[in-house]
Amino acid sequence: MAGWLAEVQAERLRAEGDRVSAMPHIPLSKDDARGSVLEVRAIASVLVEADLDLKADLVSAELGVQVRYDPFERVISATAGPCTKVRVGGGT
Repeated sequence: MAGWLAEVQAERLRAEGDRVSAMPHIPLSKDDARGSVLEVRAIASVLVEADLDLKADLVSAELGVQVRYDPFERVISATAGPCTKVRVGGGT
């Protein structure tokens, strides 16, 4: 069973690599890059003014980041996990 699982995993990784290499590379234009930066800047300015609970939900649920503060030790710890709702490059 373990051998079959390893074979299937290797086949899946090869298929994903083939899919990525088959996608055409279209360079980002200067205007597209500028527009993306302005969009991010607009999102950041909205988040600065957002409610703290909303910010916490966005960071933990959308980005998979967990931040904890220990007031006795005065230590902040952060962990990052996989994003569950955000996909780069669209759906498959």
